[in-house]
Amino acid sequence: VPVAGQVHEVVDGAGRGGGVEVDPDLPLIGVEHRDVGRVGVEAVLERVLVVDDDDLNRLVLERMCEKMGVQSRCVPDGPGALQLLEKERFDIVFMDCHMPGMSGDAATRKLRESGYRGVILGLTADADRGLREKCIGAGMDALITKPISMQELHQLIATLC
Repeated sequence: VPVAGQVHEVVDGAGRGGGVEVDPDLPLIGVEHRDVGRVGVEAVLERVLVVDDDDLNRLVLERMCEKMGVQSRCVPDGPGALQLLEKERFDIVFMDCHMPGMSGDAATRKLRESGYRGVILGLTADADRGLREKCIGAGMDALITKPISMQELHQLIATLC
């Protein structure tokens, strides 16, 4: 996995997520780094896939992508993501960690076992360290605590893309 363990969730003293933090001392292995601030997100990303069982969460991320000038596709579950990723290419997959049926970490594990090497970002409202380790261990490149702001999203894209 290109950057597993190099992007860390920021958790405040109350256990609430506060976005993402990048460890500047660790190289981003296998990732071509681009300066999103100078060229714009739309120059770095063309398409993203949003995988979340919650309609509102999918809509929010879809609108955020739209505001950045990035096309997005949405599916409500892990099996839908696996099928779509067999046929189409995406620059980033936003994967909800807690979905009924197939969890985000299970879907990620299947994707990685099938040879998928794209960026997978886990989404969760749960700031639990055990969940973070489980998701990163499954092959997610980072875990984002919801809700995520546009600024946090830009920072993450600049780091991973």
